[in-house]
Amino acid sequence: MNNQIRNRLYATIIIILAVIILFLSIISVILSDDKMFVAPPTTVIFVVIGIALIVAGIIKLMYTKNRCSYKVRATCIDLGEHKSYDSESDSYTIQYYPIYEFNYNYENLKVTSSFSSSRNVYVGEQVELLINPRKPKEFIYADGQKSVHKTLITAGMLFIIIGIMYNIVY
Repeated sequence: MNNQIRNRLYATIIIILAVIILFLSIISVILSDDKMFVAPPTTVIFVVIGIALIVAGIIKLMYTKNRCSYKVRATCIDLGEHKSYDSESDSYTIQYYPIYEFNYNYENLKVTSSFSSSRNVYVGEQVELLINPRKPKEFIYADGQKSVHKTLITAGMLFIIIGIMYNIVY
C-alpha cells in the first residue's frame, strides 16, 4: 500500500471516529434525565485530555512534515543496544536502536533512530526516510511507521471515547 493511500485511509478513519464521538455525545445528552445537562468532572477531564492530545498530534504532524521533506533511502548498518535492569523480576530488557546510513549532498551520514525496536530489524535492511534538508540528521520514517503524531491522535480519540462512555454509563 503506498503512502498516499495509507494517509487517506488514516484520515478517513479519523473522520469516522470523530463522527462516532459526536454521535455518542449527542446520544448522551438526549438520554440524560436533567433539563440542563452538566457533564461529570471525569467526563470533562477525559475529553479535555483527549482534545489536548489530538491538538498536540496535529501540531507535531504539521511541524515534522514541514521540516522533514526530502526523501532518502537509508540502510540499517548496525543495531545499537540498550540494556535496562528490572529489579522486581531480576531480569534485563534489551532494546535495539537501528543505526541508518544514507547519502545526502554527496556526504555519507549516519543517524540513530530514537525509537527502539523489539521486532527483528536486521543489518542491511533498507528503509525510506524523510530528512530535514537543513539538519539532515533529523528524520522521520517515510512510510509513517512509528509516528508520534498518530499515537497522540489515536490516544486523544480514545480518551474522548472513554470520557463519553463514562458519561453514558454513569
